[in-house]
Amino acid sequence: MVGRFLLIGILLLWSGLGQAQTKVEKKAKAYSEIKSLVASEDFIFMADTALPNWGSSISLVTNDNHLHIRGKTVDAHMPFFGEGRLGTDYPGGGPIILDGEIKDYKIRFDDRKRTITIQFYVKGASERHDVILEMSGGGYAKLVITSMSRSRMVYRGRVMAYKEENEG
Repeated sequence: MVGRFLLIGILLLWSGLGQAQTKVEKKAKAYSEIKSLVASEDFIFMADTALPNWGSSISLVTNDNHLHIRGKTVDAHMPFFGEGRLGTDYPGGGPIILDGEIKDYKIRFDDRKRTITIQFYVKGASERHDVILEMSGGGYAKLVITSMSRSRMVYRGRVMAYKEENEG
């Protein structure tokens, strides 16, 4: 009888280890796919949540938004729920629009934590935007956009391969 319980316990332990290995392999594969996507230099971030400095999160599920990185250029249209800063040339509200050449582009891969961080800035006609995009395996990401004219905005969403139909 004890032998039977021991055998059942070993089988359960063995099957559990197989599933744990599968989870590790899945996470490694997802991270590898995000690394390849970043290396392609043609991907898009789409937010599902905005996190303004002053309040609770705002759902963006029905709000068109995107940040598209293609080579050394960026095209973005992100909703803005913050405030303008005093003494700066605030462009009068509305979304954060980035369109132009990426400057000071840096990528940091943290293979131990399986995260990727991209940093750059873009100069527009009236303001400079500093951008940080932090990604994890599986495509989950956080986007932080800072400028001298506006309060900082944080977005949560997903990074994916760019397709024409992604942009709203």
